[in-house]
Amino acid sequence: MGLDEGARSICSALIAGFDDDIDKEVLESFSHSGTLHILSVSGLHVGLIYLVLNYILSAIDRYKRYKLVQFIFISICLWFFALITGFSAPVLRSVIMFNLLGLGNLYFRNKPFNQINILSVSAFVLLVYDPLLIRDIGFLLSFSALFGILYFNPKFSKLYTSKNKFLDYVWKSLCVSVSATITTLPI
Repeated sequence: MGLDEGARSICSALIAGFDDDIDKEVLESFSHSGTLHILSVSGLHVGLIYLVLNYILSAIDRYKRYKLVQFIFISICLWFFALITGFSAPVLRSVIMFNLLGLGNLYFRNKPFNQINILSVSAFVLLVYDPLLIRDIGFLLSFSALFGILYFNPKFSKLYTSKNKFLDYVWKSLCVSVSATITTLPI
């Protein structure tokens, strides 16, 4: 039992970000319901792929003897995913950042304060690749949200600590949301 054309086009948008085949009425329905962003492929997809591959490969290589091979394999997979998605700005940002973070883990002590520097370098690389990305709303939202999370979230998270795991989880989730909102709201 196969999918009909409408379901297939929605699945294509969810997995690869290709939304050209989706009916305009369906796009308007997503837009009016406030869920249109679900159809865009973002850094979350790249992060999930990275986490799954890293988990599997770390389980295979428990003593971390083949860290370079693991990094190269994960990088190739992430760049292949970026190719499938058409090299959209959020996916490129994530792939470049995960590559830079991986290099940092291999050769340097990857401290949390270096993550903003890595974000800046990935923005620079993308703007050298395509200077007109500075006008792309996805590029601006992606970088500003991640900057807010990296900069404000640690400060907000320190304001309250709870011994209750559920309350701590809710607080940390709220801090991430507020941090991203602060920097994306002006855009």
